[in-house]
Amino acid sequence: MVLMLDFDGVLHPLDALDERAWLGAAPGTTLPRFAHVPALAEALEPHAEVRIVISSSWQIAHPLDELKRRIAPLAARVIATTGDRGPTRYASIRSWLDASRYAGEWIALDDDDRGWPRAERHRLVWCDPETGLDAEALDELRRRLERCRNPR
Repeated sequence: MVLMLDFDGVLHPLDALDERAWLGAAPGTTLPRFAHVPALAEALEPHAEVRIVISSSWQIAHPLDELKRRIAPLAARVIATTGDRGPTRYASIRSWLDASRYAGEWIALDDDDRGWPRAERHRLVWCDPETGLDAEALDELRRRLERCRNPR
């Protein structure tokens, strides 16, 4: 099982502040970057089989080692990045799947639902970019992971 993982709008709200700015921010300010990593790590804990492919645009400007440091509790699960392979996130994911010849189950955790064909939308766990990975998206991710583990 592979989880295609976006960062902005998923692991933190789109307007998240970097750590230095957040430490000096006024009360009530948005969450810091990567604030939802612990919740995602907890949701994945019962699913040791899940590996992560980073589909975020962060991969364009940051090397894989740095990306792994940013999501340290999940780093051991990271196997690749999709590369900047297409005009939409789905196109990048599809291109990685084709190039890697990965034929197993996969799910995408993303706030960008543009370009997803109807036949593949069941693989997308959409996050509201204003909140990122909230309780509703986490519940949906857990349901999808269970369905992949126990198909009917």
